[in-house]
Amino acid sequence: MKFFSLISAIFLVVGCQTIWARPTTTNNPDALWAQLEQTTLPSPPADWKTTPPTDEQVAAFKKQYGKAVVAAAEKFHAFYTHFPENTNALKAKMIECMALRDACLRTDVNAFDDWEKALNTALADPQLPADTRFALRVQAIQRIGAVPGMADNVRDAELQKLLWQLAKDYPDQEAPYALLLNLARSAPETEAHSIANQILAQKKVPEDVKEQTLELISHLDMVGKPVDIQFTAIDGRQVDLSQMKGKVVLVDFWATWCMPCVMAMPDVKETYDKFHSKGFEVVGISLDDDKTALTRFILEHDIPWPQYFDGLHWQNKFAVKFGIQAIPAMWLIDKNGNLQTQDAHADLQERVEKLLKQN
Repeated sequence: MKFFSLISAIFLVVGCQTIWARPTTTNNPDALWAQLEQTTLPSPPADWKTTPPTDEQVAAFKKQYGKAVVAAAEKFHAFYTHFPENTNALKAKMIECMALRDACLRTDVNAFDDWEKALNTALADPQLPADTRFALRVQAIQRIGAVPGMADNVRDAELQKLLWQLAKDYPDQEAPYALLLNLARSAPETEAHSIANQILAQKKVPEDVKEQTLELISHLDMVGKPVDIQFTAIDGRQVDLSQMKGKVVLVDFWATWCMPCVMAMPDVKETYDKFHSKGFEVVGISLDDDKTALTRFILEHDIPWPQYFDGLHWQNKFAVKFGIQAIPAMWLIDKNGNLQTQDAHADLQERVEKLLKQN
């Protein structure tokens, strides 16, 4: 697999805290660059196409692949360090940034500090084309969004700061507004409203982003109002939220193919087991497209609450109706039938217990 061909398909993988190697060819940059262009990386075993690998095999390959790319990345870093005026120096910087990006986002390698250094080096280059500079600044924002161990409130504040600055510097670009909109979708209701209103206040917001922002505001405005959901569950039960007043109801938009949804399921089940006898109900809205997989999951995990399924994936009837853009999405409805929150995942048991105590 040729190194430069690989870049067009996926970004590269490198390690962290590397010691950058000096080029073996120090007096002929063209010859060295030709060598770098011939760098190869390990490919997954051919038999994986017919025989799925085990988790251990995948982990071993990732480790092998990471080591190979570390060696390659070191050489590109060394190239532009040793030959800063060479016409390929900027390209070498870009490859380094892409490599570190992939290390952080696609593998278990923690290279966030090195990624930041590489981005700063590339952004400091006065020869950097405007479109490339914009792409690197987006990448720098992406890095902040993925740094492990950062408190959510600190991360969100930093992301908003960087995105609004990017929107100011590139008012004709759609990406800053689209990223802000995505940030709003995952934010608590009050903060999401604030971000959405700020987006609409800008003069050059693309029309499609503006439409999506208005949809989000309409979605957020549902809080405090009744939710109209009626269906026949896959087991034949009739579900009508308007007939469930006096109970606290969790509406769980999820799917068996969604790992965060599956990881959240034990907490939902524990909450159900703890509070069902006190008036707590769960209604599942499955975005699965495979009814057999859904039914098997329900049986294997002994999930007792009703499930809506229409097999339409993201075009699920209720997902479309309520503008669901990401799952799991957990809505809590109070005893009066009004939506209390669209983000019930955090502190679910405490939220349910509090609502059950209200008259």
